[in-house]
Amino acid sequence: MSLSTWFFSIEPSQPGELQLVEELGPKARRNALIGTFFSVVALAAVLGWGIKRFADRGQFRSDLWTPFKNMEVWKFYLYKWTVEDGAPPPSLWYKISNAGGLAATFKAAIVSLILCLIIATFTAVWRSRAQKPRGRDVTLGVIVFVALLASVAAMMTNGWAALGVIVGAGVVAFASRYAGAQIARPFATLYIEGFRACALVLLMTFSFIVYPRIFPSWRLNTHAFFSVVTGLTLYYSTVLAEVIRSGIRSIPNGQTEAALAIGLPEHRAMNLIVLPQAMRRALPNLVTQAASLLKDTSLGIFVTYEELTKRSQINGEFFSNNLQSFIVGGLLYITVIALITSFANRLRKRQAKS
Repeated sequence: MSLSTWFFSIEPSQPGELQLVEELGPKARRNALIGTFFSVVALAAVLGWGIKRFADRGQFRSDLWTPFKNMEVWKFYLYKWTVEDGAPPPSLWYKISNAGGLAATFKAAIVSLILCLIIATFTAVWRSRAQKPRGRDVTLGVIVFVALLASVAAMMTNGWAALGVIVGAGVVAFASRYAGAQIARPFATLYIEGFRACALVLLMTFSFIVYPRIFPSWRLNTHAFFSVVTGLTLYYSTVLAEVIRSGIRSIPNGQTEAALAIGLPEHRAMNLIVLPQAMRRALPNLVTQAASLLKDTSLGIFVTYEELTKRSQINGEFFSNNLQSFIVGGLLYITVIALITSFANRLRKRQAKS
């Protein structure tokens, strides 16, 4: 495959592989090759101009890059935790919970992704149900919604946090058991449309304000970690829910109808037949969204969470080389995201072959 064809189209390399556009003809290939050539030349010129400007301003001085020869600096970027003078050797749990840098980025991303998948699966299934709520279910939904608001209000006060959690969990379990999808569907729609419209940094900041009121005994870093996880979970669970729902809708209705015909309840048909296939089809897009989630952990810098971006800022302020520190942090991000994206592309190719 030529460079121009690769740049402007997707040519199937295996039988049955998806082709998004038609293959370019001879004239279009020539025009594409000319456009690619001039684009590369323009990019190289801009890159050369930028390097020259860096050199003129002394950004390539050895003293600005010397700190990166120190292994302790790389430990600080990757995982290093802080231990107070005179404190006993830290335990394994202390190292995990207090690790910063890239380890803290992975920690927040993994916890958020697990919670996102759980919430997104439930909301996608509930929103995919076709039943319309009946009158008594609407009344019950209003009662559940008011009870949830009361539980949230109780959690906002220090002494009623436990009661708020119990009430909130109770009404959700009650609604799921006795009303099922009839009232779960509008709640799932409200959840997805509501939090998807919120700014992620706003969700993190709001959580960072609320958590110290509920758990005043927690340390600042713990507040910051749960604020980042809460913001990422609330936002990306809505994104993943839509990805999973698109996978559910891609499954032919005949499979569900066949399962119902042999006596399977609707929820078992969804769990045993539809959902496994939908998750498999949505897996490449889920991996791509996981890469976006990992990048957005950098917003934790606004709530003092010491992930990779925050550690880059601290390192730059300490050695007075902010630009160089953020360049190194950016290269680490690029490396990790490139690996995840490569994995997602391999999944897509494998699915195209099967």
